[in-house]
Amino acid sequence: MSETEGTDLKGVVRLRIDKVAELGAEATFSPAEKIAKLPWRLEVLKTAGEGQHSPPTLAVYVWCNWLNKSNSWSCRAIVKFIIKSRELDFVRNFEHNFCAKQPFVNWTRLLDPGSSSYSSSHDSKEYEDSSLEIEAQICVKEIIGYGVPTKEDQMFVNGNIFVVNKFLLAAHSPYFRAFFFEDRFRECQTQTFEINDKEVDVDMFGIMLSCIYPDNGKPNDNNVETILQLCDKYDLQVVKERCERFLIEDSRKCFVFKYRMAEQYGLSSLKCHCFNSINPNEFCARLLENIAEFSELNPNSQKVLDFHLAKVSESEKSEHNLASILQNGLLMKQMQQNKII
Repeated sequence: MSETEGTDLKGVVRLRIDKVAELGAEATFSPAEKIAKLPWRLEVLKTAGEGQHSPPTLAVYVWCNWLNKSNSWSCRAIVKFIIKSRELDFVRNFEHNFCAKQPFVNWTRLLDPGSSSYSSSHDSKEYEDSSLEIEAQICVKEIIGYGVPTKEDQMFVNGNIFVVNKFLLAAHSPYFRAFFFEDRFRECQTQTFEINDKEVDVDMFGIMLSCIYPDNGKPNDNNVETILQLCDKYDLQVVKERCERFLIEDSRKCFVFKYRMAEQYGLSSLKCHCFNSINPNEFCARLLENIAEFSELNPNSQKVLDFHLAKVSESEKSEHNLASILQNGLLMKQMQQNKII
């Protein structure tokens, strides 16, 4: 196997059944294929129908890394099943998190050439003699803990060396996938991986990289905004999701800060959490922090937040209109700044 064989994040596993009648209760397997350095294969088996006139069913499984029994690995992938028959093609899409406990995703459908027409012995015989072509188009989105990923590649960020696993980074980030493996990037051709960007804080870049590993780096209230900025820049969705989870579950930041992060970085779960957990008393207790964060929002986001705060005040029949309090506080802050100027 060449150095790059099996490292692509997309691939296809195929299996041809020459005669449906040849399928039985014993499974038929495709040859194993390497996609994103993991083994993949198809499994197909046929089971009898429950009644005399019930058609049999065809079960198709896609297996990933099935021999690895470690609980430390997982692989999130989109699988597109395609079953090609003489009648028509059947297509089904799945997104599945493959792991040691469930290293497969499956699809079951009736082996019926035409709904109610299966009871015809002629149709049944003709269908049983037909062939099937089965394929699974696989797109790997994320790999975690596949063994212990070795760090074999050096990446220079503003002159500082980071030792990384380029396959792991590519699995997590479309940016790094192109950076490491697409010819349009000079780095792919020279195999010298350099990022020179004065806006990038090298220490924060290292923390962002460590957050890829669940047991290593974690965001905190001091660095979460900078990490989100870097995730946005380098398209590291998995780290962005960990930042979002931290802001929902553990962060002590004020309400409007969390809302601003949700708006700025497209964190939909955090945004819903903000609107569903507005506490008027806590909001007023941290009013100065909320006003400071509110001033950082763009006008459209301010209007959206005003609307929701007004709804909360109305629904809870609060004597305080949170939207008005926030707007008045912002106005006073602006007046004070103008006096200083």
